[in-house]
Amino acid sequence: QACPDAAVLAIPVLGQSGVADEDSLHRALSLLLLRHLDAVANNDADAVLDVVSLSMGYYHEQPADAMSDTLFWPVLQAMGEAGIAVVASAGNDATTMPLFPAGWAGQVSGLAHDAVPLVSVGALNPNGTVAFFSNAGPWVSTHRPGAAVVSTVPTTFNAAGQPSARVNAAGEDRETIDADDFSSGFGLWSGTSFSAPTLAGEIANQLASAGGLSDVSSGAATQRCWDALAATLGWSRP
Repeated sequence: QACPDAAVLAIPVLGQSGVADEDSLHRALSLLLLRHLDAVANNDADAVLDVVSLSMGYYHEQPADAMSDTLFWPVLQAMGEAGIAVVASAGNDATTMPLFPAGWAGQVSGLAHDAVPLVSVGALNPNGTVAFFSNAGPWVSTHRPGAAVVSTVPTTFNAAGQPSARVNAAGEDRETIDADDFSSGFGLWSGTSFSAPTLAGEIANQLASAGGLSDVSSGAATQRCWDALAATLGWSRP
């Protein structure tokens, strides 16, 4: 909705439990980067990446968890240096503990003149206040709507939940609503996982509106992304 002209490439990395295997995620990100670099080398404007949106993350719950950083930090850094805007959700645990990769905002590629910085996104309530569940801290770059978000859902989605009550009255079957039956085609959700792609769509729309996408060089892409960040977040390129 934010950028109707965008071509969306969705890469499945989460299992049914909602957990992503580190190796699979690293492989997917690395292949996306290689796809982009190959497209740049072949001047293929239709295959380059403009924005990468990540609605996932992990915490450093013990010192050894920092080892995961060596997998993802270099790939995301390289994306920023290649002129790709990376947007990551800040997390839903009402904590100031950084959720990575969002916790690297301002660090991955920093605010370097020749790279695009990673942006972390928290959630807003419909009235514009910050959602209670949204993580907080100086590493959260900005906020976008992420509470009580209505969107389309495949009608085949029907999880294990059931109506809390069923009766037959006057020959009619009656029951309370099944909260995870989406046969209507619509769902109501909350989380920073929705805030990040909202900003990603805004950035993509700015890129599409500004034009000049035929120049796929890293320098041109970086400048375009900085211009889009200036329009959406008010950031100035150092």
